[in-house]
Amino acid sequence: MSEERREEYVNEDVRELEGIFKAISNFIRDIQEPLQELIETLIGPIRGDRFGEELAEFYKKLKESGMPEDLAQKMTLEYFDKRMKILDALGSLGGILSKGPWMQGFSYKGEEEKEEEEEKKETNEG
Repeated sequence: MSEERREEYVNEDVRELEGIFKAISNFIRDIQEPLQELIETLIGPIRGDRFGEELAEFYKKLKESGMPEDLAQKMTLEYFDKRMKILDALGSLGGILSKGPWMQGFSYKGEEEKEEEEEKKETNEG
């Protein structure tokens, strides 16, 4: 095979790969907003303030239903452990997804961070 022919095949493969990577990047860019909303939905309840309230409510409902103290405590602890595992898994997923070039300019911001950012903008404008 001549050098020119080989180079032509390589260039064709490179163009094909560029097209594939561009399609993947566009797809990920398109799902950024829905993905951010999904992450907020999943992580939001695990935030400290909400999670503490949710955990206390879980325990309270168990006790109100007549659950023995030791079993209510055990079930509450198991509930806590499972929720923390979910948070760890989501953190790992976020870490994997955030390493690509398609994630430039994308960051997760909780409600508190969004409010702080808005306050800073208002302070700078006024």
